[in-house]
Amino acid sequence: AKAPEGEVLFTVAGESTSLEEFNYVYNKSNGRQDDAYTEKSLKEYLDLYVNFRLKIKEAMELRMDTSMAFNEELAQYRKQAAQPYLTSKETLEKLMKEAYDRMQEEVRASHILIRVGPDALPEDTAKAYTSIQNLRNQIIGGADFGKIARSNSQDPSAAENSGDLGYFSAFAMVYPFESRAYNTPVGEVSDFFRTDFGYHFMKVQDRRPTKGTVRVAHIMLRASAGMDPEDSLAAKQKIEEIYKELKNGAEWSKMVNEYSEDGYSKVKDGELDPLNVNSRIVPEFKERALNMNEPGELTEPFQTAYGWHIIKFISRDLQKSYEEMEPQLKKWVERDARAKVQKTTLVKRLKQENNFKEYPKNLDWFASQVDSTIFDGNFAVAEGNKKYQKSLFTLNKDGFSSMDFLEFLKMRRPKSDISPEFFVRLHYPQFVEESIIKYEEDQLEKKYYDFKMLMNEYHDGILMFNLMEERIWNESTRDTAGLEAFFNDNQDDFQWGERAEAWVFDCKSESILKIVDEELERGLFSVSRPIPGTYYYEFRSKELSENDLNIFLARLKVLVNNPDLRAKVTVNSYPKESYGKYSKIGEERISYIKEKAGELGLPEGSVEYVNAGTKDADEDPAKARKISVVFYSVNPKDLQASLNKAAPLSLNTRTGKFEKGDNEFVDQVEWKAGTYEVSNGDRVVKVKIFDTEDPRPKKLDEVKGEAISAYQDHLEKEWIKELKAKYPVEINEEVFKTLIKANP
Repeated sequence: AKAPEGEVLFTVAGESTSLEEFNYVYNKSNGRQDDAYTEKSLKEYLDLYVNFRLKIKEAMELRMDTSMAFNEELAQYRKQAAQPYLTSKETLEKLMKEAYDRMQEEVRASHILIRVGPDALPEDTAKAYTSIQNLRNQIIGGADFGKIARSNSQDPSAAENSGDLGYFSAFAMVYPFESRAYNTPVGEVSDFFRTDFGYHFMKVQDRRPTKGTVRVAHIMLRASAGMDPEDSLAAKQKIEEIYKELKNGAEWSKMVNEYSEDGYSKVKDGELDPLNVNSRIVPEFKERALNMNEPGELTEPFQTAYGWHIIKFISRDLQKSYEEMEPQLKKWVERDARAKVQKTTLVKRLKQENNFKEYPKNLDWFASQVDSTIFDGNFAVAEGNKKYQKSLFTLNKDGFSSMDFLEFLKMRRPKSDISPEFFVRLHYPQFVEESIIKYEEDQLEKKYYDFKMLMNEYHDGILMFNLMEERIWNESTRDTAGLEAFFNDNQDDFQWGERAEAWVFDCKSESILKIVDEELERGLFSVSRPIPGTYYYEFRSKELSENDLNIFLARLKVLVNNPDLRAKVTVNSYPKESYGKYSKIGEERISYIKEKAGELGLPEGSVEYVNAGTKDADEDPAKARKISVVFYSVNPKDLQASLNKAAPLSLNTRTGKFEKGDNEFVDQVEWKAGTYEVSNGDRVVKVKIFDTEDPRPKKLDEVKGEAISAYQDHLEKEWIKELKAKYPVEINEEVFKTLIKANP
């Protein structure tokens, strides 16, 4: 290995580590510490770094850096690390701020499109250009925009929407289209412009302040355009009846569960994913949702292509600050067509920095030589023809020839019927651009010391991980006998103090505490998921419909993989069906559902079955014949999740066995079985103590993770001794002293 430049601080088996390298890594890790550059701090870090270099020396001797997996992983890291150096930071910041400013407004625009691809032939491009120019002239001359769009636009949606795209904001459209929309005054027609889709022009209809992001829920009844008229009318009448019941106080979640036919949202009380002006959802639904304001507000029933809806408004989030959105804006800009703007700016700068010079005559000659074999990568260069070695362009003193360009073209195929010469000229700008960026990427270690050190860090870090995994981590888990012997020899290090088994409920208010008390008394905790379900029987039938039975059993099946969950199944009957030979209809319904549930493999005792008889006799007869399921949990964490969904931070729970010092609230109460209250500022805490344990030695299976970690430390210390014996270490004390800048 090549010795680092500069003064040598230490060597491992004759291989040097420079003062500069050590100072760089030390400063990165310890430079801001209060004791930075004291002799004690420097010596401690030097010991760690010498051990690190010993391990890397071993990894290199084992040739771990030659594996394909290692080099592929390092290449991936390098590609990621290079990105910040291959972007224009000023342009990125400008684009982010521009996008954020645009997100404060929503634009409504109509457009007309004439399609032409990026690689279209010149004559096709000219034809599209003439068409879009003529259409715009007609609009400027007074023609109706919608009529022209319907009959001429090559956007498939224009036939239905007359070119009207509705409202949108930043990142909804391709960047050139978005920019034209935001830079065209309301009521005016833009000039025509080109995107990857073709030529466009637009008319801006309106601008409004952003509506932000809204959370809404809905009830939907399916009613498609082609359904039977009677079924369509029935759906309309049903949704109107549902709306009427909601206005009269019916519970929203109950109505969703009973009636909504949107399976995706039904299990979430009808709630949809948060939506904003750019959401891909039918416009009539989106606009109604965005124009709602009051939590709990309902729309009257309305129809879309999917069916009939009632929307319930939940909340609105207005635009966050630029600082809050900055990380997300960066991701959006880098994934968006705006990235092309960044790349163009970067390439322009790199051309200047690297003395870019082109030789057009050499490109003309090359373009004149190629034939159709260029399309499949088989173009043959005549042996000895040195003209192909001539540079098409240079960066500093490095030339990029026709031969380099040929290699680039082998990975490209024409997307349309074009001439070989046009194929060459079409791809030349991309070849130049990618070559310039690759040239810069290859120079990064030479140009930027930070990048060089970062790549050294990645290189050594991957080696270190692979070596430690093979030599220490895997060994510590494989060697069960060695682990057990180490644990027994060091039993004094693995001791439990006195412990209390407890639940801790940190409540935001007295009202939350009251809920906790009620739940503790019941012994089961409320959950927000799965939501309750209710299903109805036909008169005197012990069986549910096949559809309802399948849904009911699917709900119960969640108990199989959720050991903390419990279910309470309640059956109700109607008086007029519960006499004579049907007097035990409730019991029969319970028996039937038990039989079916028994086929699911549910944990024993996870379901409680209750025959409630006819206690709901005053209900609508059709609704009195029912079976319902409600879910609970034996884990207080589920109560926390349920309460915090409605109001974050309402409840914080801790459960387990606590030693003194593990939990401040457990420490404050008497360590005897019982429940206690302690204060926590303006909050109140309930502590339930179940039992206490006397101090005792820990068992290996109780603290296996802790024991393995200690065993790994032991193995590593022994291994370091072996490495120091194998690879002699020499430290230059005089050079080391030059680092000391602070008194201890």
